[in-house]
Amino acid sequence: MRLSTRRIAETKGWPIRATITAVSTGFEKGHMESPDPYTGDGLAETFEALFVNAGKLAYPVPTVYAGFNAESHWAKEWGVSVIRHRSNLAEGFEIEHPADCIGDTGAACGPFLVGTAAIGIEK
Repeated sequence: MRLSTRRIAETKGWPIRATITAVSTGFEKGHMESPDPYTGDGLAETFEALFVNAGKLAYPVPTVYAGFNAESHWAKEWGVSVIRHRSNLAEGFEIEHPADCIGDTGAACGPFLVGTAAIGIEK
């Protein structure tokens, strides 16, 4: 499997298994090294931007691919985000976090999860 732009995939004749239809980025003001309180708002605001960028969803999100790495610190922002955006998540949605099988992928987490999600969608 290759991760590329649609244009490159079409030029090379590679199969397109999945496409990214919306992205967003955010920032947690109360991160670990900040004097500001850690509220978990950064990820919730990033979810908000993502769902705005995605437009009306055809159906609620059934599976979330996450970069959880056994650090409990991230649980707060995940909890805040789920509570605020529950209407965009399917009842009983699944969370896939491959770090529990292969370890923390570090900087490769984003592309790794995109590839893992594409395989999951295909199956």
